[in-house]
Amino acid sequence: MRIGADTYFLVLLAKEDGHAQHLFKEIVEGKHEFFVSAISITEFATVLYRKGQSELVESMKAQLVSFPHVNIVSVDLDIASNAAKRKHSFGLSTCDAVILATALTENCDVFIAEDSDYAQVKEQGIIKIVKPEDLL
Repeated sequence: MRIGADTYFLVLLAKEDGHAQHLFKEIVEGKHEFFVSAISITEFATVLYRKGQSELVESMKAQLVSFPHVNIVSVDLDIASNAAKRKHSFGLSTCDAVILATALTENCDVFIAEDSDYAQVKEQGIIKIVKPEDLL
């Protein structure tokens, strides 16, 4: 399965959430292909830097880039164009629009998110929005 994720999933991993960790283990084992926007890394790192947890930022980045089934996706012209459409259509922040556009551009089957900002996306069935436990 191709899995896209909002920053929420990275936060769950940092909090050592059992469901998120189990799903990530499946990703590492190659049962799924995982896609996360580089923008999510920015959001995630900012939260941890504010909390004085710079070591955790570096540790998480090192882990993410070391696994072949984890794809950190840079913003390119296709994603930027798709994000502009999603921002306009759903009133998303630029970051959320880029993160969603990344999952859509990468043809993800599901999108891990909890943010109520994605409610319209869920209602319109643009992509199936799930929590980690929904995939176990």
